[in-house]
Amino acid sequence: MDNPPIDHFGASNRTFQQRYSIFDEFYKPGGPIMFFQGEEGWLLDCANITVINQQRCFQQQGHNCQWFLRRITRCGIPLKPSRYLFGSLAAAGAVKAFSNSSDPDTYNWWRWVNQIYLDRSKEAADKIQNAFTVLQKRLQTIDDGGVSLEEELILCSAPSSNDSVGNFLLVLDLTTVFSFAAEINYPTVQLGRNPVADPLDKIINIVLTETDPVQILSKTFWLWFGAPGPSNALCLNYTDPGFIMTTVPLIETAPFNYITCNYLPLASSNIPEGTIFPAFLTASDSQPQACKLKYSHLPMTQEETSQRYHFSPESIKNSTRIIWSNA
Repeated sequence: MDNPPIDHFGASNRTFQQRYSIFDEFYKPGGPIMFFQGEEGWLLDCANITVINQQRCFQQQGHNCQWFLRRITRCGIPLKPSRYLFGSLAAAGAVKAFSNSSDPDTYNWWRWVNQIYLDRSKEAADKIQNAFTVLQKRLQTIDDGGVSLEEELILCSAPSSNDSVGNFLLVLDLTTVFSFAAEINYPTVQLGRNPVADPLDKIINIVLTETDPVQILSKTFWLWFGAPGPSNALCLNYTDPGFIMTTVPLIETAPFNYITCNYLPLASSNIPEGTIFPAFLTASDSQPQACKLKYSHLPMTQEETSQRYHFSPESIKNSTRIIWSNA
């Protein structure tokens, strides 16, 4: 598309110039064309002819939208697969978890994270669970003005037993690092994504060797935020709800939030009971009202999403020539 609109809902008439690259050095007439819909990472070098589209979502880089394009084009929306597309590889293709906490699929992500740590080391998993239990008890019985926890966790401000919201955000921030380490466990540093190589393995080693429960949480957190790079921080500013968004700064939250409110209402942040992490059962339930407040409308329901994008179990079962990544 030449000069696509920045906004598809009439809020702006401005457009931007789409960038794309074509490599035809190894192309043979009549051969296939490989179309790579990029995300936040580096471009790939592919054989034959490759068209690489630099993804831009609403002025800023988007978060892994390429799976979405592949999914809908292979279901005939809006392209005709038999004419334009032979097959597709859908990376990190979300096809579930579009509802609130009443939908058990919204707990799938944290069930997966939980299983990762249990598979790596049951001993480490038990120590992580105990560390959060100890921290939550200490937050409930602070008797020194929070000074000791402020120093131990390198917080920007001392916690208080009376600050239930702040304490919740603190625990949530400490929890989130375990999720990103499991997801982005790359063997090399990729600034903007993982600031350290093999973060999951390093976290397991920290947990197994550290004896102080609070220091387990502190050292795992600062493994990520203490490393050089754009996510580096001087202290944990847990009272700022947006602080944890800097965990993976390459993923820009503004366009991602816009997409989830207007196109694909992902809801995967609920933490169920029974994992090694503190339960947060209703994280996704506030999303519809947040969308309404910011964009003046509610996101689609799970039923509407499934119907619009052919995400029903039957549609997925009947789809052809799609390779789904395990992500």
